[in-house]
Amino acid sequence: MPPWGPVAIKRFSECKKRRCDRIPPHIQQPWENRLEFVQDAVQELLNEDFRSGKYRRMMKFAAGEAVLVMADGLYFSGIIRCCYRVAVPPTLFGPNRQLEDIPLEQWVPTYLIRFDGFEIEQDAEHPENEIIRRIADCPANIMGMLYAHEWNTFQRMRYGCEPTEMGPGT
Repeated sequence: MPPWGPVAIKRFSECKKRRCDRIPPHIQQPWENRLEFVQDAVQELLNEDFRSGKYRRMMKFAAGEAVLVMADGLYFSGIIRCCYRVAVPPTLFGPNRQLEDIPLEQWVPTYLIRFDGFEIEQDAEHPENEIIRRIADCPANIMGMLYAHEWNTFQRMRYGCEPTEMGPGT
């Protein structure tokens, strides 16, 4: 029998019961609040270069690159069409930012995204710090892809949507 059999599961359950009073508050909250906590952590990873001063304005994504972005409350896969312009995203500078207070050098490039399976009229502009590359080459992308799958699964269960042939998170 493998080491993760019924005995290990029973031990884990007992250990979990004894330690439940030491669980941090964000873990004790409902599922959606926990996902929002992870979303904040992913966004901090995506914002890290911008906030650390390491950022140099240059194209981080190339045309044709596969990415994930949130649109209308769900994460969708898409392809970068082109670099569009520069902007001041609220996910980086906060919702109450003043454009005059932010120097032009800190503005973030935005990209036009073509969503898989949608018409060209559905293309959308997203800032660089909100785009998750679909390649597991850094912690932000790995966490971002896992988070996107969990978020989509949760939203589909919440609204009673049937999973597609690609799985429950799609």
